[in-house]
Amino acid sequence: MSAQRRALRGAVLLLCVGAAACGTPSHRPKAGGSPSTSPSSAAPTGAGSPRILEESQLRDLVIPMPTGFAPCTTAPQSGPISPSDFEHIQGPTGAIAFHFVTGYQCSRSTSSDSETLRVEFYEFSTNSDAKDWSQVYISEIVGQTPSDQSSFPLIPGAVALNSQEPVEDTAYVHAVIAVANNIVMAVSYANDRAGSLPVTYGVWAARQYAQL
Repeated sequence: MSAQRRALRGAVLLLCVGAAACGTPSHRPKAGGSPSTSPSSAAPTGAGSPRILEESQLRDLVIPMPTGFAPCTTAPQSGPISPSDFEHIQGPTGAIAFHFVTGYQCSRSTSSDSETLRVEFYEFSTNSDAKDWSQVYISEIVGQTPSDQSSFPLIPGAVALNSQEPVEDTAYVHAVIAVANNIVMAVSYANDRAGSLPVTYGVWAARQYAQL
């Protein structure tokens, strides 16, 4: 595996479920958050009747990736997020504390492995649970690595995070976090350039959010 690929995988760990889903846990957000943790910003709430979906139904919500992204060659990069996976980022009582139900993640890379695009769905029992956890998650990501934080105009209320420093001295992470009713969507794009999420992937994130 190339050094750049290792760095890109490490960068994506900032927005994934940790060892069970993505490999080494060295860059995952710290465990131990709870619903009372002070939020750094609010993601959109999208309140309404909860949609309790099976993992396979979440998988079916993933839209085709933009041109140029092939399935990642290092498994596992796509698949279900179980309560035990969730607890890799929120500690041994995280799933119970936040009423986590299930989740799904899909990650793709370019043929050169120089870019990675990832979407994750985290399903909770209620909109309030989803909103609480999205705020904790944003706070933990910002605490893990210096990031520019702003609104994301293509999804009202969504939060955009762009790392100010490269992970493992190579890869930058550009992310969007949004809440649709009782589901948290996290889209992350990793490459070797600082700045904002490229427009192409921002439009893709908005299209993906519209499926929820």
